[in-house]
Amino acid sequence: MTSALKVKNGRIVNFFVSLQIDVALNGKIVEELTHITHITKARETGTQIVSKLKDSIPRQMFLVAIQAKVGSKVLARADVKPFRKDVLAKCVSLVISLIIMCYFYLKNKM
Repeated sequence: MTSALKVKNGRIVNFFVSLQIDVALNGKIVEELTHITHITKARETGTQIVSKLKDSIPRQMFLVAIQAKVGSKVLARADVKPFRKDVLAKCVSLVISLIIMCYFYLKNKM
C-alpha cells in the first residue's frame, strides 16, 4: 500500500492511497498482470481483470483458478472449467464389442 499527498498553496488538496493487485493463476502470482489502483476501486478492478482473463483463457484438461489478491486477501475469483472425459462412450463401445465377440464365439461353437 502506498500513499501520496497533493499539496496546493500549502494546503492538502487530495490524499491518495493505492494498492497493488496481484493476479494468481492456480495459486502462482503472475508478475506481468500486477495492477496498481486506488483503494476504493480495488475490488472493481480485480473483478474486471478476473472476468477478462476468464473469457480469454481457453478450457484446459484441468481446472484453472484465477484470483485477484491484495496480499493474502482474495478480492475476486473465477474458475475456468476443465474438459470432461466421456467415460460412458468408452463403456458403451466396450459392451458392444464384447457382445459382438460373444456372438461370433457362440456362432462358431455351434
